[in-house]
Amino acid sequence: MVTRFKLFILLVALLTCLKTFGAGVNAASVEVSGRAGLFSINFDTILAGSFYLGGGFSHWRTATATESVSVTIIPIYINFYFLEGLHRIFATFAQDIVLASNTFDAYGFKSTGLTFLPGLGYEYRPEGGFLLRGALYYMFGANTRLLTSGLSIGYTF
Repeated sequence: MVTRFKLFILLVALLTCLKTFGAGVNAASVEVSGRAGLFSINFDTILAGSFYLGGGFSHWRTATATESVSVTIIPIYINFYFLEGLHRIFATFAQDIVLASNTFDAYGFKSTGLTFLPGLGYEYRPEGGFLLRGALYYMFGANTRLLTSGLSIGYTF
């Protein structure tokens, strides 16, 4: 009985927080290309004012004639929105944590490393519903400087 009451209180608190922030402050999306190479699954939420904090996960394999590489990338990012509303322009600053099974030439890491990805983008973000986001990033890796782009499709709530 006590456990159910605690769960009920937790649920009410969570729903109150979501209602306080309003619809559209959270987003779940899939980004193709972009911050984490091939793809990433991301979640972001409002931090304060025009700042949003987000994180994601990507895991993929690639192979050459002589070796196979397993890569896990965890992007952590902050977006700053210059405009509020349905159509928004933003600056993003991401830090990727890269974990590779062996040498991964695209980033120049032996097995792990960090990349920094500042960028600019456009976002269509209604208050609850379909999300579309496109961005250009400039990647600073261990031995890499690379201009890349990403397209995200998701849902806001």
